[in-house]
Amino acid sequence: MKIDSGLFMRPLEENAKSRPWKSAAPRYVLLQLPGIAGVALIVVLLWQAGYLPAHYAWIVMAIWVGKEIVLFPFLYRYYNPHLQSEWFSLKGRRAIAKEPLNPEGYVQVRGEIWKAEAEGGFVNRGDPVRIVDIHGLTLRVKPEEGTSTEKTVR
Repeated sequence: MKIDSGLFMRPLEENAKSRPWKSAAPRYVLLQLPGIAGVALIVVLLWQAGYLPAHYAWIVMAIWVGKEIVLFPFLYRYYNPHLQSEWFSLKGRRAIAKEPLNPEGYVQVRGEIWKAEAEGGFVNRGDPVRIVDIHGLTLRVKPEEGTSTEKTVR
């Protein structure tokens, strides 16, 4: 178990769940630094060349850093490796067979088409399936309960 050197000395996973922004903030800042440095370099070059007054240079930098601060609440969850959100996982999700799975075919999950392999038989086009596993870019699916696995013509 890893221990956070923070105020409460709780396991990292617990901190990540209770204050997810806290473990994401350093990563977010580090990944934004090259962009901020690039903008600062361009602003300094424009200022040195006389194309940008000094007070405008400060305004541009303030707006750029402000943009990063405003975006952080929307993006922090993508920078936190300890959060294993259900949103990012396809396992357990419901999909719709876009073509008959015999046992391979294609399914649609959240608007995306994925190659799938059916466990336990045939799946008709349009039938709902559950994703049970992922192997590379192929989803392993099983028919939802109450769905017939007999071939029908549609």
